[in-house]
Amino acid sequence: MENIIKELQNQNNTIGAVTVYNWQQNQILYQSSEWDITQDLGTILSAWTESQPSILVQGVKYSTLQCTPERLICQNLQGQGSIVGANIQNRLIIISWVSAEGAPGDAYRDLTITLDKIKQAGY
Repeated sequence: MENIIKELQNQNNTIGAVTVYNWQQNQILYQSSEWDITQDLGTILSAWTESQPSILVQGVKYSTLQCTPERLICQNLQGQGSIVGANIQNRLIIISWVSAEGAPGDAYRDLTITLDKIKQAGY
């Protein structure tokens, strides 16, 4: 899976950190070494499910811009980037931090493509 994530980050260098989570198994399948959101994951998933107006990740507040069952896009209003998530049928979820220079919509598109590759690889 690490190679799939590296390919994603090479294609979109504004995607800095990534977590891949299997919701059915309640298991983190991959997490970037520089980004540990283990403590925040439950809060992120609850906020996503409940369409909360904001989330808190590693002590940084991100305001929710888009929240659907398939997509989560939250942005820090002080210019500290965005949190973007994609979800395949409440099974595989990918959550990423996107730099302030990045376009969250583009990141979401790239994350969905990456999730399909991860699914095809049998995860």
